[in-house]
Amino acid sequence: MLQTTASFGLIDRAYDTEEPSSDAEGKKTQWQRFRLYVEHLNAQCDEARTTAYRVLFVGRHGEGYHNLAETRYGAKEWDARKAHGFWKRSTEEDKLPVPQKYFVSPLFRCLQTVQETFGGLQQPLEAPFIPVVKEV
Repeated sequence: MLQTTASFGLIDRAYDTEEPSSDAEGKKTQWQRFRLYVEHLNAQCDEARTTAYRVLFVGRHGEGYHNLAETRYGAKEWDARKAHGFWKRSTEEDKLPVPQKYFVSPLFRCLQTVQETFGGLQQPLEAPFIPVVKEV
């Protein structure tokens, strides 16, 4: 089983911007509430947009003999298909927003990993799954 911190480590907390009536039934997930908070922060930024708030998910392919995660969890468990299942469950159950942009290395194994991890997830029309290939 793929092991990761619950909700990517997002701390369950209240935000200064929340009003008791905004979620009176307590049905919003922590990710939905966090997303609203980030949107609020960006709405408060100056008009020149010299400040902006972004949430980044940084990952790496899990292939290679040097990879400690593969050693710890096993080759079958450390697998992009497991990561796909994790993202699918997290986006459906926790309402974790899917990334709006995907940056990926041109290495074949990285292209495979991003496709296996994020391909087929429900994407909003304004942020389709189109990886941007970057070489640094």
